[in-house]
Amino acid sequence: MTAKLPEPRPYRDENDWRAMLDLLRAGRAVSNGTYYVHPGDVSWWLFYPDQSDELAERVYLWEADGHLHGWCLFTPAEAALDVFVQPEWRGSPQAEQMFLWAEARFAARLRAQDGQAINVDWILETDDWRTSFLETQGYTRKGANPYFTRSLAEPAPAPTLPEGYQIRRVGGEPEGPMRATASHAAFQSRFPFNEYWPRYQSFMRLPVYATGCDMMVVTPDGRCASFCIFWPDAVNKVALFEPVGTHPDFQRRGLGKALLSECLRRLQAEGMEHAIVGTNSGNLAAERLYESVGFKLTNRILLYTKSL
Repeated sequence: MTAKLPEPRPYRDENDWRAMLDLLRAGRAVSNGTYYVHPGDVSWWLFYPDQSDELAERVYLWEADGHLHGWCLFTPAEAALDVFVQPEWRGSPQAEQMFLWAEARFAARLRAQDGQAINVDWILETDDWRTSFLETQGYTRKGANPYFTRSLAEPAPAPTLPEGYQIRRVGGEPEGPMRATASHAAFQSRFPFNEYWPRYQSFMRLPVYATGCDMMVVTPDGRCASFCIFWPDAVNKVALFEPVGTHPDFQRRGLGKALLSECLRRLQAEGMEHAIVGTNSGNLAAERLYESVGFKLTNRILLYTKSL
């Protein structure tokens, strides 16, 4: 008998966030062909970007008797829909029902805002079931982004820095503006800095933020030149790098390579077994950086789109 799908409900609190991450860890552990995003990705999506909507308006969960069967996330700014289900329901009628419910609800919202399309990301190029299902529902492939993996059983290169530079963690909120200045410039943010920095400050005050995982290269005169956050997953022993960047004033000096090398060494010391990182298609500088510290291209993440 097919298990009945519970009615979805809105996101409530941090207990839901933890349950959502547990579902992703369970999916990654079985490696069944579906890409389950790293828990660090979800923590970053939910708590860092500027979002005008409450999470209860963007996240819905299918839960019954204290068990989370699946969840979905709406990201209106990118017209992006994400749906993740328990691994035992891969390819099931319940998985299809969850996606179709989420698609219908999000599409109605996008149409009300004059949206023209709905996007679905995080589909492995090798995932025959999800690619087939999406194409059956009228989605077409829009792009593919490289996905890199590195075994931490292999030694990490020794970090090499110019004289006077140092690698260390961000020292909490007092150093937040320095750190935010570097990422604001590196990513060419459209936000004025007086709006950008408070976003980062709010993120630093949340339980999801781990100071010891927010790393940077500091110049002799006290500027943040390069930065990254790594997100360890102690269950699957895999760590994600997100974000990674270097201030334009300090690019092409090997600082990003030195920083990643040091972080890889720290992850090895913590018992992590693999590291992962992604980038946008065509970002050759990022691809060269990741390959320089031992990452290898292992798959591609597909983006699908459907006109509304």
